[in-house]
Amino acid sequence: MNSWIYDSPEYLQRKRTPFLPTKVIPSFLILHRSSVFLPSSQVTLSQLHAAVPKHLYEKSTSKALHYVARDVFFAVLFYRVGTFIDPVCRQLAWRFHLSSAVVLLIKWALWSAYWWWQGVVLAGWWCLGVFLLFHIRVGAYGAALQATKQATAHYPISNGLIMSLAIPCTQ
Repeated sequence: MNSWIYDSPEYLQRKRTPFLPTKVIPSFLILHRSSVFLPSSQVTLSQLHAAVPKHLYEKSTSKALHYVARDVFFAVLFYRVGTFIDPVCRQLAWRFHLSSAVVLLIKWALWSAYWWWQGVVLAGWWCLGVFLLFHIRVGAYGAALQATKQATAHYPISNGLIMSLAIPCTQ
C-alpha cells in the first residue's frame, strides 16, 4: 500500500477483535399499565402477548370495514388533491410572478407530500391484500386452486408448480 494510505491503529485493533453482534432490543421492556421492568433477555413471547390489552384481540367486522372505508376515502381524496397540484403551481407562478425555479421547488414539495401520504394510505391496502393472499384458504382462491390441481393432476410438472404456489397456512 502507498505510504500516504494506511489503516489507523483503532481500525487495526478492531480487526483483531472477534465480532460480537450488539443487542438491538432495548435493555428493558415496560409491560402495559404496570411498573415492571424486565431485561430483554428474560422477556418471553407469552409475556409480550399478555402485555397487549385484551380488547385488541377482539375481532370486529364493523371496525375493519370502517378502516377500509377510511382508506378508500383518503386514497380518493389524495388523488383528487393531487390533480390540482400542477394547476395550482401554474396559478401561483402567474399570479405572484414567481420564477420557474421557485415554482419547480413548490411543485416538487407538493408532489413529495402527495406521494408520501398516498403511500401511507395505500400501505393499508397492501397489508389487506397480503392478509387476503396468505391467510385465506377457503373461498374463491381455495376453490380455484383445488380446481386447477384437479385439472392438471395428470401433468406432473404443472401439478408441481401449482403445489409450489399453494401457500400452506396454519389455522
